[in-house]
Amino acid sequence: MEHKVIMKKANTDSDLSEIINVRLRLPEHIIAAIKALVINHMWLGVPQMELPGHIPTIVVGREMEDILNADPMNTEFMEYAVTAQNLEAGIRYAKKISGTDKIIVFDGSFGYVNLSPNLAEFLVKVAPEADREVEEELLPKWLQQRGIDPEKV
Repeated sequence: MEHKVIMKKANTDSDLSEIINVRLRLPEHIIAAIKALVINHMWLGVPQMELPGHIPTIVVGREMEDILNADPMNTEFMEYAVTAQNLEAGIRYAKKISGTDKIIVFDGSFGYVNLSPNLAEFLVKVAPEADREVEEELLPKWLQQRGIDPEKV
């Protein structure tokens, strides 16, 4: 299935509204799961080209852009990403292009998840069904595929 991913190299926050459409072939589950990615900081030296190549990606600040441009493992990263002046502008633009305010934040925290109130409400609502599906369908199937009797575990 062909999808349009919105990208542009921007010089200012106001430039973020000007876009270039890049056509990519993406599996539907990727489109459904991650609609936009805002990068405020990240590990360097790790190949990450699949991110901006498949997900609309916003990099926060000129400094992060310069760092990514100098990263030998991600030499073309910024050819597929936009730059926002600050984190607030990046999140605002991500909400605009994704059409959602359901946000999860991966910030290196362990033991808990940082997320927007609307995403928290959604997850609390769907948690009972997700728990049932894992316990009654997915886990038993996974165990059986590995030769483990779910009744004995």
